Amino acid sequence: MMNCTDSALVFLMRLTRPLKLIGTVLAFVGVCAPANAHFQVIKPSLEIVSTSKERVIDLDVFFTHPFQGLGLDMKKPVQFGVFSGGKKHDLLNTLKQTRFNDVEGSSIKAFKTSHRIKSPGDHIFYVQPQPYWEEAEETHIVHYTKTVVNAFGVEEGWDQEIGLKAE
Repeated sequence: MMNCTDSALVFLMRLTRPLKLIGTVLAFVGVCAPANAHFQVIKPSLEIVSTSKERVIDLDVFFTHPFQGLGLDMKKPVQFGVFSGGKKHDLLNTLKQTRFNDVEGSSIKAFKTSHRIKSPGDHIFYVQPQPYWEEAEETHIVHYTKTVVNAFGVEEGWDQEIGLKAE
């Protein structure tokens, strides 16, 4: 014969299974739903430099909603550079303003540059863009971004902090 405690336990066990299923479905839908987020991007022409012919790489710096293929105008960054050999190298003055068309055909302001890789190891390119106002969160946001380009097989330094406010 079941007592009141046993009955409550059975009821909770029966209730738990559907709740787990509902939670799993909601988590899956949340992961699979299209992301509507902004991303600051540093896109190198190469991620691995393995020959001396590849020493000069191109870098595109832009602000985007990547899953929708939409771009957003970008102002000149506060800082842009590369960390290599244990030192930060300022590349801000090498940036050239450019434009690209997003999937809707809108002309979007972005930046580009080229950089000559001079030594083996990991080269961490970084950008601190201007803050932008995010209406949904009622605050200014800065997307600190880093991208690593490996040169000549020496994988050292990719995990170095370089002094940005968020890393």
